[in-house]
Amino acid sequence: MEYVSQRLEMKILFDEAVSTKKIRIRSTGDIPVDSLYQVLQSALKMKELAIIDAEVTGWKRIVPVARLGNIAQRGDAQQIVEQKGGAVPVMQVFTLEHTDVTQMQQLVQPFLSQPGGVCTPVKEAKILIIADYAANVLRAGELIEALDQPQTAKRVKDTI
Repeated sequence: MEYVSQRLEMKILFDEAVSTKKIRIRSTGDIPVDSLYQVLQSALKMKELAIIDAEVTGWKRIVPVARLGNIAQRGDAQQIVEQKGGAVPVMQVFTLEHTDVTQMQQLVQPFLSQPGGVCTPVKEAKILIIADYAANVLRAGELIEALDQPQTAKRVKDTI
């Protein structure tokens, strides 16, 4: 992480529990600076860690992802994937129109990170709150969009 911090001129905070996890990146050549941050994100994801904005402006923080809902930034997963990459923790709210939220939660949950990914239904409002890595939230959103459709007209038996 020191290498990335120096190459990107980035200030990074992490606690002792995180510092015991070793991350090695092997490459046959130099990693271009413009892709180095995303390589770091991917490496951290493999170790069940994430890099997020710290409370102090200009600093980043490396945290365990056991509770992604507590560290995820709110926003649209598609935009975050495009701007910051797929390994950024994000929380997005999905409103359902045609499907029961509890059923949808059961369908979406297996596609989220374990540990870390969270799918919380709010029945009264017909919403699902999903927190996970942005790429997973994006996939969950695509699944919700595909499944939250009106039921096709039921067949009427011909009684004649």
